[in-house]
Amino acid sequence: MSKLDLLIEAWDEGHREFAIASAFGVADMQVILGRLSDAEDSLRQAIQQAAAHGQESETITAHHHLGLAMLAHERGDDAAIAQALQAAADLGQRTTLVDWPHRWNLAQARLKESDGEWDAALQCLDDAQTGYVKNPIPILQPIAAHKARVHLKQGRLDKAQAWARERGLSVKEEANYLGEYEHLTLARVRLAEGSFTGVHELLSCLLALAESQNRTGSAIEILLTQALVHQAQGNKSQAFAALERALTLTEPDCYIRVYVDEGEPIQSLISEFRSKVATRAHPLLGYVDRILDFFPQSAEAISLSKIQNRKSKIVESLSEREMEVLKAMARGLRNKEIASDLFITERTVKFHANSIYQKLEVNGRTEAVSRAIQRGLVKLT
Repeated sequence: MSKLDLLIEAWDEGHREFAIASAFGVADMQVILGRLSDAEDSLRQAIQQAAAHGQESETITAHHHLGLAMLAHERGDDAAIAQALQAAADLGQRTTLVDWPHRWNLAQARLKESDGEWDAALQCLDDAQTGYVKNPIPILQPIAAHKARVHLKQGRLDKAQAWARERGLSVKEEANYLGEYEHLTLARVRLAEGSFTGVHELLSCLLALAESQNRTGSAIEILLTQALVHQAQGNKSQAFAALERALTLTEPDCYIRVYVDEGEPIQSLISEFRSKVATRAHPLLGYVDRILDFFPQSAEAISLSKIQNRKSKIVESLSEREMEVLKAMARGLRNKEIASDLFITERTVKFHANSIYQKLEVNGRTEAVSRAIQRGLVKLT
């Protein structure tokens, strides 16, 4: 029996729901420690416990399903993401936990960021800020710092620099866990500027602190930042060393997105690393190939077979309910009418619609219907 099971059984009926709700906090800590599998186990155990105690307990597991979705996102498991997000969205409409809008929008921001939808990600971060309810838990990843990172990906260095000036941050400040995310963001601002004075020292201090506290999740990001800084300065051997250390830490739990979301610079570095170690049957080769497969390919690299199989892959990725919503869209029904026909809420229709747009790689309903018709997914009658 797990520690979570023992905790829940030990408490009386009045505290059981609190114990179940606390599981997502436990999972958050396990992610920080770099233990994704343990985090998944904690969330699933809590969901099972909630199911055993009725619908009232189940309504507080929206956070848990959302946590599973984000773990699946990190591992590149699209099918698991869709399933967990659907459960989270449905339960989120009924949850009694006041911070649900905040956590939902933070997750949406990360998903939008991964898709390169920078403006949408920024809007989700603003919505997350609006939905924040003050509580005793310290904010480890301030919204403003997260927005600065999105601005960097947009190429809007001026906005990221404005954030750094407003915060008054310095690479010379003493490293501490509560300020880690902001200091790493500052290091990325300096990287974008090409200004490296003090950056290596800052990253070394942050890494030493993370390792001393067994925060593997933190160490992974710090190592990747180090690798990018060394790469930018032309120090390939040091960049490879930092990258290899990160790969060694992430391989057991199969992290994917932590690399892919860094974009072309880390893709280039990983590709060079692969070429460097390929001749000696490096134990990380299989994992490296898996990561590289997740990076977007250039048009020249897309094979004819992939083009021919695209329709079947889309059909497989769309859920049965998404196909129903898509067909209703093709009939010209509005969200309210679709909700009535399918006996679901308008909010759920919107969730399915956004998922459809993402899978079809379109920006709206008209384009989705047009593409679906072109690919034979639906027929006009």
